[in-house]
Amino acid sequence: MNVTVDVAYSKQCGIGRQIARFVNQFLIGAGGFSAGGDSGSVLVEDVATLPRPVGLLFAGSNTTTVANPFSAVVSAFGGAITPVGTASSGRGIAPRPQAPHPASLVRANEVKGRHEDSLFALPGVVGTGIGASEIAPGVAVIEVYVRAATPDVRRAIPAALEGIPVRIVETGEIVAY
Repeated sequence: MNVTVDVAYSKQCGIGRQIARFVNQFLIGAGGFSAGGDSGSVLVEDVATLPRPVGLLFAGSNTTTVANPFSAVVSAFGGAITPVGTASSGRGIAPRPQAPHPASLVRANEVKGRHEDSLFALPGVVGTGIGASEIAPGVAVIEVYVRAATPDVRRAIPAALEGIPVRIVETGEIVAY
């Protein structure tokens, strides 16, 4: 959640690339979740009854999907969210870690905000976000998304920022779908 990410776009006629930075997005880390041509797909929550739309897919890589929060998309057009009537099968999605405690989220967001520019200045960094700790239930972590988690990249990124754990996530280049 609260992902800031650099997305590569093809320039005119597919020659060359340009980068656009998106803020307040969210990321899905399941490889194979999306592919080129999936832009505009509505993502719904994985519940048995009355799932609600949560995101609008627009970019990704071989390991990552990036989406706009659906509430922000609908709000931009002056609308409201209504539930849809069918549920997702949820196949292929890894179990989610326990959601971080609200105070942990607030603190992690504050720290991420203070360090985001310096993280993006590191070679290979394509994004930052907030995730749930996989080892400490209820604890938020700062995620740093990188093209490749090389030894040099791992050495450059701190293990923690102001006491908040940092997790490096290898995403490859994130491109517009």
